[in-house]
Amino acid sequence: MLLETLENYSGKIAIDTETNGQELRDGSGYCVGVSLAWKGENALYLPFRHIDTEGNYDIAEFREILQFILDTFPIIFHNFTFDLMSLETLGLDTSKAVVFDTMLLTHLLDENVATGYKLDSLCQMYLGMGKKRSDEFIAWMRGFGWGSIPSELMCEYAVWDAYITYKLYEFLAPKLRQEKLGPVWYQKVKFAKLISKMERRGIRIDTELCRRKIAEGEAIMNEIIEKLGGLNPASPKDQYALFVEKLDLPVVYKDRKNGTATVSFDKYTMQRYDEILELRDDWTAKLVLAYRGWQKSISSNYKAYLELLSHDGRLRPNYKLHGTKTRRMSCEHPNLQQIPRSGTKPWNGEMKQCFIPRDGYVLIEADYAQLEFRISATYADQRELLAIFADPTRDIFTEISKGLGIIRYDGKTLVYALSYGAGTPRISVALDKPLNEAQAIKDNYFKNYPELLAVSNYAKKKVEKEGKIRLWNGSYRHMNKSDAHKAYNSVIQGGAAAIVEDRMIALEEEVCKVDECDMLLQVHDSVVFEIREDLVEHYTPLIRKCMEAVPAPFDTTTFKVDIHRWAA
Repeated sequence: MLLETLENYSGKIAIDTETNGQELRDGSGYCVGVSLAWKGENALYLPFRHIDTEGNYDIAEFREILQFILDTFPIIFHNFTFDLMSLETLGLDTSKAVVFDTMLLTHLLDENVATGYKLDSLCQMYLGMGKKRSDEFIAWMRGFGWGSIPSELMCEYAVWDAYITYKLYEFLAPKLRQEKLGPVWYQKVKFAKLISKMERRGIRIDTELCRRKIAEGEAIMNEIIEKLGGLNPASPKDQYALFVEKLDLPVVYKDRKNGTATVSFDKYTMQRYDEILELRDDWTAKLVLAYRGWQKSISSNYKAYLELLSHDGRLRPNYKLHGTKTRRMSCEHPNLQQIPRSGTKPWNGEMKQCFIPRDGYVLIEADYAQLEFRISATYADQRELLAIFADPTRDIFTEISKGLGIIRYDGKTLVYALSYGAGTPRISVALDKPLNEAQAIKDNYFKNYPELLAVSNYAKKKVEKEGKIRLWNGSYRHMNKSDAHKAYNSVIQGGAAAIVEDRMIALEEEVCKVDECDMLLQVHDSVVFEIREDLVEHYTPLIRKCMEAVPAPFDTTTFKVDIHRWAA
């Protein structure tokens, strides 16, 4: 009946899958049913592996028609990589599927959606309709868990999800054509599939090292509390006494509620305090920094790595292509975008060593050097900086610092602070210099390189006039006029993300080979590979050549990729 219905159909079909609620990427999860919706009010649910077996259909009877649908029609999903994995657990081949994804499409069209990109919230915002959950459905889910919901209860919920996914696509499609984002979308699909493969592979974790660092850190944190006279840097009731009274730090922020101003110690305030404490050279400040360093490393890293580990000993983070306004990819469960560089700090200096290769393989990191700064110099057509980048014997930060009369470390700090839109007060703190001196250094920088200021002002005016600015790959960064001063920084960050995305796709298509050279992690401007030990010398020059071959409009700019052993 379904096949007969679709024989003369030529449109798109929305598909949503329901699973047993377990992790698909490590083989624990599997699809229990498939819902479909197409033009008009057509929608249905096919239950296959619910626990109430009497309500299930035989997948063998539907596999051929489902495969025909995947191979024949453009398919609309909401989070397509999840649903493709789910469909594969039914024995379906998803490799030929032409996909559209309402979650990623929405983010491509508007990266500033305040409600987030869940299907429910988007349909509520754009269409005035959300998910359907009957009281009985909710009660069953809360009482017995997602995996135990019977097919009869799941049917209404699942059918509606496919239906509103189709309706949401109908709303978004004209906007995609209007902004001429078709080529960007097809590139985004390639990248999403690549990231999905990377997540499925996962990465091995040294569990013994994680446990050892947790035990070491917890012991040190207890010792620090004793040394601070019982004051706990993590306790809200102790923070005022410690930071304001004992350390004599300024009140950074007051939270005003009900007409009362209360000193706040939220995460942004604490980040500011950390910056100030880094510049202090007293015993108490060092103890507080050590405590906070251990606290963050244990909770966000060592413990998270163990708690989120799959049964096969591999960690599979969730990379989000829709997680930031800047269009950089974000990461959660755990956040592997925050793995610090190897160093001397006892709480995180060994963190990279928690990630280990398979036997007979090595982990290699390929990292772009000064990626954003090279993009900035290209946009500004700053010939002097581009010439320095093109000469491997010259160091960009040494020459900039010499021209400003400051040390190299301060020059590098200044460049990155300005690239992230820092004003004079922030630069003053970062360089540990008086405001007037920080302002003079900033003024001299733009006097030496006026093209950087000119292109920044151009981007600002573009946003003030149009409310958006186009990135080099064709996508847009949409901004309120009040944020126009951040426009150039957004172009640079978004452009860097697009370069990494483009080159990772090229690596997948031209360089990588399963079980010889695989991509495992992406950490901002670097990519981590697992390479067979005897093939490292073969693959590293291929990786460098591919990553440095950045396409137009940057094809005449020299890009540099540093390749080294992970954690070396």
